[in-house]
Amino acid sequence: MKKAHCECQDGKITEAIYSGFCPANEKEFSDLERSNSLYTIKSYTLDNSNVEVVVITWGATIVSIKYPDKYGEVVDVVLGFDNLEDYMNPLVNPLIGCVLGRCADQMNNPSIRIKGREYQLALNQGIGGFGRQNWDSHIDGTTLILTYVSPDGEDGYPGSVLTTLKFKLTSDNTLDIRMQAITTNPTVINLSYGPLFNLAGHDAGEDALKMHTISLNCDRFIFTQDDDGTPINKSRNIGGTLLDLRIPRLLGDEGNDILFHQNLAHNLCVIRNCDHSLTFVFRAYHEKTGRVLEVFSNQPGVQFDTCASFPTDNNLDDITCQTLDAKAFDDLASYTSFISDNAEECWRNEEDNHSFANTTFRSNKLPIKFIPGKNGAKYTKFCAFGVHPQNYYNSAIVSRTMNFFFLRNSTVSIRLIIFIYVERFSLRYCTSRPSLPPQLGL
Repeated sequence: MKKAHCECQDGKITEAIYSGFCPANEKEFSDLERSNSLYTIKSYTLDNSNVEVVVITWGATIVSIKYPDKYGEVVDVVLGFDNLEDYMNPLVNPLIGCVLGRCADQMNNPSIRIKGREYQLALNQGIGGFGRQNWDSHIDGTTLILTYVSPDGEDGYPGSVLTTLKFKLTSDNTLDIRMQAITTNPTVINLSYGPLFNLAGHDAGEDALKMHTISLNCDRFIFTQDDDGTPINKSRNIGGTLLDLRIPRLLGDEGNDILFHQNLAHNLCVIRNCDHSLTFVFRAYHEKTGRVLEVFSNQPGVQFDTCASFPTDNNLDDITCQTLDAKAFDDLASYTSFISDNAEECWRNEEDNHSFANTTFRSNKLPIKFIPGKNGAKYTKFCAFGVHPQNYYNSAIVSRTMNFFFLRNSTVSIRLIIFIYVERFSLRYCTSRPSLPPQLGL
């Protein structure tokens, strides 16, 4: 079969300074002028003449993915911000587009015992983690390589961990992300990525999101206790339920309300190949533009969300000034812009005990009704979707029999493949679905 003409090639990489500097220690972010140790934040543009992907070293964040629709109109399809300050500010940015680690997703009662010693881990509240660090970077041919060394004891985790990320944009519009971590001592690792997509355009909003047809190659989910949401060592079959998305469904169809629920946080179990190689995980199709996004991964679990924690006019209270404990702060920070009466004390509290407990926050204005995105966009509830391949959350902490992501003085390798293409495309662009790697067995 003759292959359609395509002028795409493996993505060339262009390096640039993103937008200035940031302090070497994020806790000094509140007072840039007094910071004597500064890092340069770099940006890298991967371009194969059809798709353009921009990655910055802060949080190894994917800030932009642009590609044309079936009419040739190019738009950006991932959420992001216009400036470095917003990416760095945990009160504005709930880890959009960045790498998630050391341990992605939910961790309840995060303490773990290794070799007779108990470690108290920081809660995953969007304050710290790999997505709040500046990564070292270099280019190797057509591959972008980012590295970060997490020191022993960071966020309470044992062992120093060297994490390496490799990004490559191929000629068939495949964004290949390879993640590798190696540790000096037994520890916990569960890496994922946090880009949020709307194939109609990052600023298209809820109505456009509901015009996506999606499918998830999952047949079970990790069961959580109803009283506190703690994951336990059990999974449940989702066949025939509203969570069964093996058959493609339009998000806007009646009966899909569960996908827009505030508490939809299930870790779904991917139906994997027998050799545990790359497996099809997710597909999204937007009919109006013809854009398609497919995700493949070698991880056993995945989380799907529709930005249910983003702001909306219906869930905001008139907050003026109050004292927040850590949980209340986490609940509010996802949709309210706060400034601290004493920013230094605020960061010091986090450094001491990873908590904003008993810290007084004051709203800068009335609570914001949207997250201020790039190019003047207003991100609100249900404006995009996220698909995050990962290991089963909390499993190493809850049960010794589910220790899938213990890392013992060795290396763990994670691979994420994102296929980007358009159905019924003009001959000026790629007209065919990208060829799949042979190891997928499809």
